[in-house]
Amino acid sequence: MAIPAGQGCSAPMARRPPSRARFVERTPPAFGHVDSVWLDLPVHPWQAGQRADIWLSETIVRLGRDRAQVICYHGDLRDAAGPLKASSRVKPGMLRLWRLPPDRPYDVLQTPTVLHDDTDLLVLGKPAGLAVHPSARYHHRTITAWLSAHYGPDTRPCHRLDVETSGVLVCAHHRSAENAIKQAFRGGLVEKTYLGVVRGDFTRPAMIDQPLALQGGRGLVAIRMLPDPHGLPAQTEIQPLMVADGRSLIALRPLTGRQHQLRAHLAHLGYPLVGDKLYGMGDAWFDAWTRGRDTTSLGRLDHQRHALHAYRLALHLSGTAMEFVAPIPPDFPWSLHAPLPTIARISGAKVQNRPAVTPPEGGHA
Repeated sequence: MAIPAGQGCSAPMARRPPSRARFVERTPPAFGHVDSVWLDLPVHPWQAGQRADIWLSETIVRLGRDRAQVICYHGDLRDAAGPLKASSRVKPGMLRLWRLPPDRPYDVLQTPTVLHDDTDLLVLGKPAGLAVHPSARYHHRTITAWLSAHYGPDTRPCHRLDVETSGVLVCAHHRSAENAIKQAFRGGLVEKTYLGVVRGDFTRPAMIDQPLALQGGRGLVAIRMLPDPHGLPAQTEIQPLMVADGRSLIALRPLTGRQHQLRAHLAHLGYPLVGDKLYGMGDAWFDAWTRGRDTTSLGRLDHQRHALHAYRLALHLSGTAMEFVAPIPPDFPWSLHAPLPTIARISGAKVQNRPAVTPPEGGHA
């Protein structure tokens, strides 16, 4: 005998949309869309058992749990068996995130220059505004997409530069070269020299030894790095080059490789980079800017991007010493013709050890 719907059995329950319905309305499903792309994300053993929405919001910085729940609601976070619910518990392995690209191929207005190319290494001059890896804001406007289009999927970047930082970026054409380069970074066999322009008169060399940690929930912008005695060790050597009109041109040599290390150390000393939206304008300005809100009342940005350029990289690989220099880009806010000989002299020099934090005279530390 047939049982009418609603009598003697329960109808299938529809999935409830996340509480933030506005995200659902403006974020269409990506899985199955003709323009969709995917990104494989690792679940580490220590993350096992986390809810899928919590894991995703912690894995992709600034995604937020509301957006992570929408992604799960649309079925865009999947494992080999299919889509994961927001409440699903993740297991060690790989999860695939499907998404609609935030940009299009015709959005790519800048491309890298090739500084060196052989059977193992590809060294690029990265322009500011081109991200290295895909993120919530970039897919086509990335070095990885450019490499895949021009050299194939086996050529990959071996380290990172912030999206607004220009300069030397080392890539590898195959896995063994990639492993060797990354091992050289871990073993201290890579020396990098950056050029930066900061606010104020920076007149004395400095050695900054200040551990850094993510701000996380301690402030409005989670991705900011803060001085923290319990953070990861971070050391930076700084050499002044020129001072003019309330700005200083400096050379920086990171001895460690923490996220935003140079920018965070300079802000800690009271000399933020010119144009630094995150470390020079404050949390409220940065949060408003990332959300597309008017920032006029919160302050005026003094340059369109932060003034940091990865000028030189020296690498010791398989007993061979190599050095690469990226030309100064035209959007770098300094007239560089005069100090170039100075830069060449100090780029390979080692600054003598100094006290843990030595701000220049007249500093704001």
